[in-house]
Amino acid sequence: MTAALSNPNDYIFLHEQLLSHASTDAIHQEMMQLYEKKELQSNRNEYTDHCFGIGNLPSTLAVEAEITKVISDQYGALGKIVFSNTYARIYLADSYLKVHVDRPGLDITLSANIFMSEGVSWPFYYTTAAYNPAWDKLAYLPDSDDTHGVDLKPGQGACILGTKTAHWRKPIQCKPNDYIVQCFWHWSIV
Repeated sequence: MTAALSNPNDYIFLHEQLLSHASTDAIHQEMMQLYEKKELQSNRNEYTDHCFGIGNLPSTLAVEAEITKVISDQYGALGKIVFSNTYARIYLADSYLKVHVDRPGLDITLSANIFMSEGVSWPFYYTTAAYNPAWDKLAYLPDSDDTHGVDLKPGQGACILGTKTAHWRKPIQCKPNDYIVQCFWHWSIV
């Protein structure tokens, strides 16, 4: 793991190689095994579709303590950082994530790219504008000086104050058999 590369406007910390190849490979393999056995939950809801996920996957919990140390170093001035959970998803063609902020108790969110099919790009978008609840009805915010996209490669992560920073992903443009595996780690601030 590396220290944060940047902190533009205190909204996001970017990590160039947050997870080792061994860690991303372990998470990817575990997710694919569960997907092939049809043991992942369909995540079709008001915010996302065309994806399948699971909480607290053992391979994601295996790196939690190491990641929590990095998060505590970055956000510790805000209070005590307490790990909440992980959630891993496989996103298929046409997957999206509508504009939202995370639910209470998930104060800090780390979104990490675990795997993506070759040639696929799926930027993580966020805004530096103050959150507006009317955005919950939108698929994504239009491009502006306040919106920013980060294209994460496998092993890279973006960390935000999830309950304050609106974030989203536009629909994946890829071939029918392409996919992306993402993992989210969440912490509360007490």
